[in-house]
Amino acid sequence: MTKKFLAAVALSTAPLLWPLAASAGILLTANGTTLCSGPSGTACIAPTTTLADGVIVSGGSANSNSPGSAVQADLFSSTVTISNPTSSTQTVTFLGGDINFTAPTAPPGSLVLTSNIGGSVNTGSAGNALSYLSCVDQGNGQNNCTGTLNTAPVTPNVKASASNYSAGDFLAISTLHAPYSMTEQTTVTLGAGAILNFSATSA
Repeated sequence: MTKKFLAAVALSTAPLLWPLAASAGILLTANGTTLCSGPSGTACIAPTTTLADGVIVSGGSANSNSPGSAVQADLFSSTVTISNPTSSTQTVTFLGGDINFTAPTAPPGSLVLTSNIGGSVNTGSAGNALSYLSCVDQGNGQNNCTGTLNTAPVTPNVKASASNYSAGDFLAISTLHAPYSMTEQTTVTLGAGAILNFSATSA
């Protein structure tokens, strides 16, 4: 009796052990750590999180309008602060994305993927760097920027303290069918003691 009962419990709890990211809609991660997630087409807001390398991310968030509209599909990601209190340079890759966009599509007509990022540098460092790109995945993969529908990476200057930055790019898309996903990939390198933030948009 006892053995059968334990087996039944193990089977009934198995789905609870599956990775949460597998069913995520809107998802924001930093170096593979989930900061926040939620249903597609909603917003998620992350608690202050200290990553394994010691970098502290405060106010991380992401949102989208998935499944999109006839005119536009939108994706946004941002942070309030990213700070490096350690004594060495640290790099963090943020992925913010959503799945199941069904509009707009092409043909008829063509589309333009626009990609913009901006923010401020509270405490600069000669070791600071930032690279940002937006991507669309025809395979509807979660936070997937490994395909060919990627904007070129932009690399604004984030070295100077008490400064602002902004940069953007765009990509013409002639063919896109539903469903698809959109992702923003932001890679931030912070020198010791550096603090900055970002606000990114893709449409």
